[in-house]
Amino acid sequence: MSTAQLKNGQVTVPDEIKRELDLHDGDQLEAHVVAGGMFIRRVARTQEDAERAWEGLFDIIRRPKGELPSDLEGFEQKIADEIKEMRKRP
Repeated sequence: MSTAQLKNGQVTVPDEIKRELDLHDGDQLEAHVVAGGMFIRRVARTQEDAERAWEGLFDIIRRPKGELPSDLEGFEQKIADEIKEMRKRP
């Protein structure tokens, strides 16, 4: 797990996360408050991208409790994996 740093109201995203998510200077991100923290994602390039990304996240959230990892880090990794897969889709 990587740690981001907050300074002067700005969040610094670790280099390994920027590489993995193909983030570049100037990319727009949006932040949402979620239970116990914050969810940050790249602003979708098209409406279709946005709908696919949100539907994938909602699919994870709607899964029965038994299908989710029991630890938070595992759950976060599962979300990250799902997001990576969504980005590969045409």
